[in-house]
Amino acid sequence: MDEAASGGHTPGSAADCAAVKGSAPGQAAASAAAAVPVPDLPVLVDGDLGLVQVRGREIRLKPMEFKLLSYLMEHRNRALSKGELFRSVWGDVITGDGTLNVHIRHLREKIEEDANNPRWILTVWGTGYVFKDGV
Repeated sequence: MDEAASGGHTPGSAADCAAVKGSAPGQAAASAAAAVPVPDLPVLVDGDLGLVQVRGREIRLKPMEFKLLSYLMEHRNRALSKGELFRSVWGDVITGDGTLNVHIRHLREKIEEDANNPRWILTVWGTGYVFKDGV
């Protein structure tokens, strides 16, 4: 991948382990410009370019998957209720648990080494989800 396509990031660099930071409410960090290091996490989310890299390889996410991953990573290590995720990611769009569960499953399939035994996107039973960064 050339430097322009990777947002100026070299795979394997410190920027290769980053999460987006900063967003307006309801934007779920989709337009964020700054990246914040995430220890031991081989994921890069670049909100300006709409780019996601996992272990140095670009992956394609649907818009809501991108917004959800960005929001989870921005608020990593914090249990997020389903209600907060609906408000912050979907905004005024009426949706239900099934939609959120499917988006979480799709993200796990795309970023986890084993989607059935996730390391990063974890279920918090009775609450919602948490993005754990190994801390």
